[in-house]
Amino acid sequence: MINDLLTTLHKVCEAKGGIKPAFNEYHVIKALMVIKEEQPIGRPTLSKRLKLGESSTKNLIRRLHTQGLIEVDPVAGAYLTSKGLRLAEHVKNLLRFIDIDVSPLVNWRTYVSALIKGGYELMKKCGGILWLRDVVIKNGGDACLIITVKDGKLVLPSPNEEFVIEGKLSGLITKLGLNEGDLVLVVKGRDTYIAEEALVLSFINLLECGG
Repeated sequence: MINDLLTTLHKVCEAKGGIKPAFNEYHVIKALMVIKEEQPIGRPTLSKRLKLGESSTKNLIRRLHTQGLIEVDPVAGAYLTSKGLRLAEHVKNLLRFIDIDVSPLVNWRTYVSALIKGGYELMKKCGGILWLRDVVIKNGGDACLIITVKDGKLVLPSPNEEFVIEGKLSGLITKLGLNEGDLVLVVKGRDTYIAEEALVLSFINLLECGG
């Protein structure tokens, strides 16, 4: 299913006539999740949710339809097909945005957090912590926190040693249902939109490299 997801993302975002679209894989995933939650949804509303121009949103909708992910009612708007719903559910099973307070660890004002199921194991296959940090920066993030579970404890891994997280954040294991091998990725950005885009693109890079 991961291969199907990646193939579909790349097909929707591929260049046509040597020209790349204004959207990327982040916008495809975001569109699927927004449509799933708000369907049917009109193009102007989707454009606002994605922070894309009207013409780019129209192009994205056309490509999603071509890949069999959505249907479009001329009055009500776009809604997911069974294929689109399966893909959206698969993403949701792997990537879940969460609301956590990281102030005990860092003094960040704008950041986005997500639970990536099995993400720590994927990261180890791809090159480890430094690799993921570099990927986040490449994708537009300013910095990131990488949190995982080891021996039943919440830890901040590093190339040299691990820092055990105590206090109220340690309750995330139970609250989020974290398992060994899962990863909580917190990305800092100039604003939450940039942070979210960097996080999702980094998630895709994890799947491409280690999936």
